[in-house]
Amino acid sequence: MHPKWIHKFELKPGKWIYHPSHEAIAIGAQIKKSVREAWTPPDNYFHLRSGGHVEALKLHLDSAIFCHLDIKDFFGSVNRSRITRSLKPFFGYAHAREMANDSTVQHPVEKGRYMLPYGFVQSPLLASLAFYDSALGRCLRDIGGRGLRVSIYVDDLVISGNDLSLINEAISDVHLAAKKSHFQFNELKSQGPSDKITAFNIDISKSKIEIHAEKLHEFHENFLATDNFHVKRGIGSYIRSVNYDQAIDFEM
Repeated sequence: MHPKWIHKFELKPGKWIYHPSHEAIAIGAQIKKSVREAWTPPDNYFHLRSGGHVEALKLHLDSAIFCHLDIKDFFGSVNRSRITRSLKPFFGYAHAREMANDSTVQHPVEKGRYMLPYGFVQSPLLASLAFYDSALGRCLRDIGGRGLRVSIYVDDLVISGNDLSLINEAISDVHLAAKKSHFQFNELKSQGPSDKITAFNIDISKSKIEIHAEKLHEFHENFLATDNFHVKRGIGSYIRSVNYDQAIDFEM
């Protein structure tokens, strides 16, 4: 067994999931606690606050034009040096390097490179801090000051507003900043600018969010297939949190 992880598996091409060891979980929890005490994430980092991706989309309900960008291999793009630089102002170099060493694993393909893995307790917070300190993170903060709305949920970015020229300018700036930061967007998942986009299997347009039709059908099949009260209640509760009208067929 590796000292940091018990096993790993490739969820899909290029995306590895690591199951941390008991020792790594304890170390990760302490790192997460220390970083949480030192740094307060922005309110629009929705993966680090209650409400999650649903609230991330509700932020944009007053907008008429939307753009969705997905960062490719987000955690894999956060290496040991990037983590050390982000932690250094809070903890000094020696402690920052130690925390970065404890939080990274050798890249499964690129030998000699160390990355932040999916599955470690501290990974979402450290990735967020590194992202915040990057040129892309700074660019998104600047865009938020231009009268546009920006939400971040791990590797999913949604930008919206009511002025197409402002949004086009922002998208151009974001792509330049991503290149400078060594982050890449998944062009197959990028959408917009448009008056309607789909993110997290949820359609969003001006003043309206609703679960995408295919996903709603999948929920309905799962709802009918189970006799488990808690599963049924969980499905219905989630759908109501997105769109109350869509939950009519999920009453118990």
